[in-house]
Amino acid sequence: AARDAVLPPAADGDAFGRLALVLHAWEQYDLAARAYEDAHRRAPREATWWALAGLLATRTGQHGRAADLYARAVALAPVSLLRLLLAEALLESGRLDEAHRAYTAVVD
Repeated sequence: AARDAVLPPAADGDAFGRLALVLHAWEQYDLAARAYEDAHRRAPREATWWALAGLLATRTGQHGRAADLYARAVALAPVSLLRLLLAEALLESGRLDEAHRAYTAVVD
């Protein structure tokens, strides 16, 4: 059903995001990353797909990429959980000054 939803003319950002989520859950990480990118292009203001792409990047050890994705999610939805995920990704990627600022933003 998720695959069928991305076939024209139904292909919108949410459809690609849902497909990415299914692929992510089934550990089809390369395909999931491409589907998240399609979701970003079609729904650039949807924080959910940026955050989930960040989780995928974290899962695959791409902490710098995860930080960039979480930063996009935080810009759209500045909630504490996303700020914490951003801080963790920054720390894991060695961006210590940015991580410090991000952790501080979580508790302020």
